[in-house]
Amino acid sequence: MHKFERAAKIMKELRGIKTALEIEVLQKAIDITDGTFRRLLKFIKPGVMEYEIEAEILAFIFKSAVQPDRPMEALLQAGTGQEHFTLCKQ
Repeated sequence: MHKFERAAKIMKELRGIKTALEIEVLQKAIDITDGTFRRLLKFIKPGVMEYEIEAEILAFIFKSAVQPDRPMEALLQAGTGQEHFTLCKQ
């Protein structure tokens, strides 16, 4: 028979170990988030509607995250080798 053990301890240890690719992806996400908030600080003022803010956020994220040779593809890859979100494939 198979022997099963709880994975929590193993997973806790693995969470603290990041590959160079994971660190690079995390840094890119941090840079995009920081840039988004800095841009919003200049954009938001009285009278600006919520949908306009949302559009500004999405435009900045797409502009920052998309590679020119892979338009709008795999925007939210997390270094797993899987495409979590695909906006458009050509």
